[in-house]
Amino acid sequence: MKDLEPETWERVAVGLAKADACRVIAISHTATFDARSDFITQLADAMNEVLDLDQALVHPPLDEDAVGGLAQAALSSARADAAVLSVPLANDRDRVGVLTLERAKERPFGPDDLQLCEAIGQLLGPVVEVDPGDHAAQYLGRPGDPGRLR
Repeated sequence: MKDLEPETWERVAVGLAKADACRVIAISHTATFDARSDFITQLADAMNEVLDLDQALVHPPLDEDAVGGLAQAALSSARADAAVLSVPLANDRDRVGVLTLERAKERPFGPDDLQLCEAIGQLLGPVVEVDPGDHAAQYLGRPGDPGRLR
């Protein structure tokens, strides 16, 4: 169970879904970021892939015959072949965002990691969902802001 401890995750990012696209709103260990940077674009692409396929994705895939996500693989490649795990944040059946975790390739994510993160996604979904009449920026800031509630 040591691998499931949060300090073993090197980076955690959260994206919110809006108009069928995911916008990165927070990254661990990062106070601000440029939403136009290549890394943020790749991260958003990986998050969008989770929303498009409506399922959690792990890179490298857990099973040899599993279909991995192309954007997950691209993010991994850009980050020195990091292991990547992305899960949807859901409120009932509505996908409201994505949680993406990265860590060293020597410690790929396993089934226990996936199960824990899927449960976290189910718990966080209702918390981060924003009323359609409101704007996420009103509550969470602009892309690149620390992502704290105002």
